[in-house]
Amino acid sequence: MGELVKNLGYLAIASRMKMLSERLMKDVSRIYAEQGIPFEPRWFLVYQQLLLKSPMGITEIAGNIGLSYPAVNQIASEMERSGITGSRPDQEDGRKRLLYLTEDGSNLAEKLIPVWVDIELANRAMFRSASREFIETLDKIEQLLDQQGIYERVKDNIRLRIGASVTIVDYRPEFAPFFKSVNIDWLTTFFTVEPEDEAVLSDPENEILKKGGIILFALYNEVLIGTCAMISHGEGEWELAKMGVIEHYRRSGVGKKLIEAAIDRAKRNDATSLTLFTHEKLEAAVALYKRMGFRKAVKKNAAETQRFERGGFRMQLKLKK
Repeated sequence: MGELVKNLGYLAIASRMKMLSERLMKDVSRIYAEQGIPFEPRWFLVYQQLLLKSPMGITEIAGNIGLSYPAVNQIASEMERSGITGSRPDQEDGRKRLLYLTEDGSNLAEKLIPVWVDIELANRAMFRSASREFIETLDKIEQLLDQQGIYERVKDNIRLRIGASVTIVDYRPEFAPFFKSVNIDWLTTFFTVEPEDEAVLSDPENEILKKGGIILFALYNEVLIGTCAMISHGEGEWELAKMGVIEHYRRSGVGKKLIEAAIDRAKRNDATSLTLFTHEKLEAAVALYKRMGFRKAVKKNAAETQRFERGGFRMQLKLKK
């Protein structure tokens, strides 16, 4: 093992485990060759499965041993060329290919099993000398990966890093095109752009700012990635509206930062409540609003009920009693 890989520690764990696996496989392959056994280490799991049940479909084998369909299909083709397995169409479903052990394949077990016992003994002795709980640790790692893969774990870290680096700034005229585009993108993803949307998004200065409203923007590395508007309805009532985040940065804590900033601004403007309109289909957004303290509220009047064709419901955060 090279010093670079060792020094990289957990960052290189996948590369190191792959190299370890290849090293073990290479030695086992050498053992098979010296014992005159025509068998490849990469066939081991498929062969073991067919010893337990034969014939079996490729999809069923893949599911049982935890390999992908293409990987099992490739192994099956190699084993079939070697004469260890054969294949035939499934009588119940001609589209499926069933794999089975040939007579030579079944007989090969007599030579393989004693060598597997030797391999198991060698593995057990070596790994237990390193750690008496190696297999238990491996089981735990696999369980943790089943619960949440490295992809999701890394994405969570990226989201946290991005969220921590986001800054919230006020409206500038040059931000107007972004305010419209990010909201149009969001609306067309989930609904349609309605006349009220178009009017507000096309002229935010007159429709929001000159009517006493506020527009906030989220910046990450000086790049606009999100926005929201605060509309004043007078008598301490404010509405959180037109919130959108670029798709790549969603679920990065950007929406939460925008809402926190909006709540702070509402309080500084002596707001008694902050209202928003949302929709049942926006499950992640609704869950965020609830975490931020918003609760479902009745619509105040018929005009509010008919405001958008897309329907939805009203949520409210009370700021002062």
